[in-house]
Amino acid sequence: MLKFEAKHPPNSIYVQLDQRGKLQLQTFYNEKGQPFSRQDFNHPHGDFQPHEHNFSYNSKGQPTGKNVIPLSPGYLP
Repeated sequence: MLKFEAKHPPNSIYVQLDQRGKLQLQTFYNEKGQPFSRQDFNHPHGDFQPHEHNFSYNSKGQPTGKNVIPLSPGYLP
């Protein structure tokens, strides 16, 4: 299973590639170093392949929710 960093430098992107250099996931971090979007390309989430996890936080930086949406078929950044 692929893992992403729960904290990362502010306003950064974490990218994970497989052994052949194919994009597996990418995570986008906000100004506080918290993930706000993770895009998964290597596995389905329900019927969504590829898909994106979106994370939200309150003013104290505490998690308030998340959702999963499909990415367009063939989407690659």
